[in-house]
Amino acid sequence: MHFDSATQGYAWLVRRGHQAIAKTTDAGANWRQVYPAISPMSTEYFDREQGLGFGSVLNAGAILRTFDGGASWEGVGSLPPEFQRPRFIDLVHGWAIAPAEIGDQARSGNALFRTTDGGATWTRVATSPPDPGDSFTVVFPFDANRLVVATNRSYLCGHQ
Repeated sequence: MHFDSATQGYAWLVRRGHQAIAKTTDAGANWRQVYPAISPMSTEYFDREQGLGFGSVLNAGAILRTFDGGASWEGVGSLPPEFQRPRFIDLVHGWAIAPAEIGDQARSGNALFRTTDGGATWTRVATSPPDPGDSFTVVFPFDANRLVVATNRSYLCGHQ
């Protein structure tokens, strides 16, 4: 569930095996279903109307976007199955963690990938810290160029 104001919010619903997104404009007193078809597994809204949806029953790596508060969705791209759920700061800038072997068979551990086109393409920007056994665990972006990446032992700050 995500509220972007005191009155407007969104919830991901599962009922009798079917998934949908519901929207409220009165602080949860009433809800209406706004999107049942693709059924994102999770959503992230940046304002009242713009948001991203991740995964669906038919495509776990799907990235979807909405410009009308979830009333309609369009496909943007797809994450490889090895990618962990990405973190976006807007509709185009995002980061995800994945095994470093993607694109580099000689490297073990994991890597940080970045998108600047809403998830249509991904570029590796960093690999795991050099300490053996240390790996990226979660990304906390501040804006399009600055982020904190937590590892299983500490955290790293960086920018592009």
